[in-house]
Amino acid sequence: FLIGKTSQLVTAVQAHLDNFDIPGAYNAVPAYIEAINNWFIRNRRSAFWADSLTKDKQAAYDTLYTSLVYACRALAPLMPFLAEHIYTSLTGEESVHLTDWPDAAALPVDQAVLTGMDMAREACSAVLRLRELHRRRVRLPLKKLIIAHPEAARLQPYVDLIREAVNIVEVELAS
Repeated sequence: FLIGKTSQLVTAVQAHLDNFDIPGAYNAVPAYIEAINNWFIRNRRSAFWADSLTKDKQAAYDTLYTSLVYACRALAPLMPFLAEHIYTSLTGEESVHLTDWPDAAALPVDQAVLTGMDMAREACSAVLRLRELHRRRVRLPLKKLIIAHPEAARLQPYVDLIREAVNIVEVELAS
């Protein structure tokens, strides 16, 4: 998921910069930051904090490293000092500004996974907004959530993730 989002970021920034649309390039950043911080890192927290180095933990770190390196290379023209600091801290290389532009095609993108995860993120955001509106803390587990959507079946692989993210006992999908 995160690798695909990084590919989308690189593609979007490049397209906007190629058209001299600097504000459009900047507008691609917040959605990426939200995906990396509020979705990937939060949902992979258990892997990052595992006591031993498991395959899952290594995969989480590798994914985060690759995504941050590619993102820094794409964002260097927009955020030169921040990208420089993060990139040199991660890689030990001299400068992000001495590297080539990232090739988005080198990052594998599974469009079905991206679509499913985006749908799951939207569902979780809606549930969290409803919880906030009705003053129901996330720590309070709710019995059941019914997600009604014409393409609800796409969410089946992400039911456990949704259940954990919004603290719901049972998740039902309905088209």
